[in-house]
Amino acid sequence: MDQFDIYVNVQRPLGNPGKRTSSRKCSESIYANEERIHTLEPNKAEPPLSGAGDRKQENKSPNRGTVVFLSVLCLLLLTGLIITVSILIFTNSEQKEKMALLHTSYNNLTKEMDELQTNYSNLIRERNQLENKLTLQKDQLQTSYNQLSREKDQLQTSYNQLSREKDQLQTSYNQLSREKDQLQTSYNQLSREKDQLQTSYNQLSREKDQLQTSYNQLSREKDQLQTSYNQLSREKDRLQTSYNQLSREKDRLQTSYNQLSREKDRLQTSYNQLSREKDQLQERFEALAKDRNDLLRMHQEEWEYFRGSFYRAFPSKKTWQQSRDDCLQRGADLMIINSKEEQDFANKFKTYMWIGLTDLENEGTWKWVDGTRMTNNYWSSGEPNGKRQENCGNIKSFNDENSWNDEDCSLSLSWVCEKKLQIN
Repeated sequence: MDQFDIYVNVQRPLGNPGKRTSSRKCSESIYANEERIHTLEPNKAEPPLSGAGDRKQENKSPNRGTVVFLSVLCLLLLTGLIITVSILIFTNSEQKEKMALLHTSYNNLTKEMDELQTNYSNLIRERNQLENKLTLQKDQLQTSYNQLSREKDQLQTSYNQLSREKDQLQTSYNQLSREKDQLQTSYNQLSREKDQLQTSYNQLSREKDQLQTSYNQLSREKDQLQTSYNQLSREKDRLQTSYNQLSREKDRLQTSYNQLSREKDRLQTSYNQLSREKDQLQERFEALAKDRNDLLRMHQEEWEYFRGSFYRAFPSKKTWQQSRDDCLQRGADLMIINSKEEQDFANKFKTYMWIGLTDLENEGTWKWVDGTRMTNNYWSSGEPNGKRQENCGNIKSFNDENSWNDEDCSLSLSWVCEKKLQIN
């Protein structure tokens, strides 16, 4: 595994299949180095091991220290990889802020790898010095080799277990990303596993102080995160309290606003009603003032009052339309008779005069000047008899109760005007 492989593994997010490939490469490097050691052995005939019979074989006993060192190297690299992955798991949500920390860890691992590579080169030289002693220690090395094979199998088993644990961690990460509360528990568990790996690493490595520093740094970061969490929790509680207080204040203000709005609407309704009543009173006052002035003027002009109307007979002679125009100019109209009492009152004027009755609009349909149809009539006997030549009504036989007569509208007669009072 070279430096590029370590960098790639650090940069890949958890769950990337490339990391498993890198782990397999580390395992395969053990066997590759083992074969390389066998290749470097002198190619010479050796006496067979005890219990091997007559079979002749070339013994390629490895240097136990070298194999142990390679195993330790792989374990250290796997440990560094797991630590890096663990850091990535907990810093995925804050990847931008802690990318510098990851690069620092990567640089530390690179320095450690260089030191291990140097140590490995020293061991190779030592192995070359010990090759002469291997012949005398063949049986012991065979036994050691078998033991190392068992240890290798145990290491492979541990590696497989770590791979399964890594897969479980991947699954846990996917679940923990959705469950915030479980994240803290998993973090504590992984932190304990990290401490265990740190202990093993301290036992097999001379770089204990650097790993201890990293652990202390992670511990400080954990404390900082805990402090930040506690501070955010207190801030959240404070904001929640403020929100609840503002919500109650809003509800109170909304209630007050609704109450004031209803009061305003009620006052507006009262104001509008009072305004209409004021306008009505103003109109009635103006009408009464006008009627008062009209009454004074009519009294001065000798109008006669009868049942809500003023009447005045004019002795001069005019046509029916001219008589009506004169009444209209005076704010009145030709007299309308709707009752016997009013008919008796009209006869008291003792004048041959026009009244407000005509069938000019429709022959035979007699109407008053206000547009209403004639209901009660007081025609003289045989009247109306003028048909199309006589279309306007007058009072002629005023000594009789039935005194109406129809005449030619162009005839000049006296007339009587009626002005109704508009008092409400």
